[in-house]
Amino acid sequence: MIVRRLDRKAGGLYNWSVFVDDEKIGVLKNGCEQIIRLDPGEHSVFIKHNQFKSEIVPLDLLPTDARTLECGEMPVPI
Repeated sequence: MIVRRLDRKAGGLYNWSVFVDDEKIGVLKNGCEQIIRLDPGEHSVFIKHNQFKSEIVPLDLLPTDARTLECGEMPVPI
């Protein structure tokens, strides 16, 4: 899976944490992407910065699946 953060001026200075199955697995900088290897099966993905959190994205991956998730605007307050 690729998680890509679009290049935005608003909130661009902040790094966003990437969570898979409620575990922090990385950090996204403005305009960057991260490749994440996941086992097949059900997963949940979200990004977070301080008190802001994205919607949870459910994924059900097959062994041959390749997914790309993009985020662009600031997550909403919790």
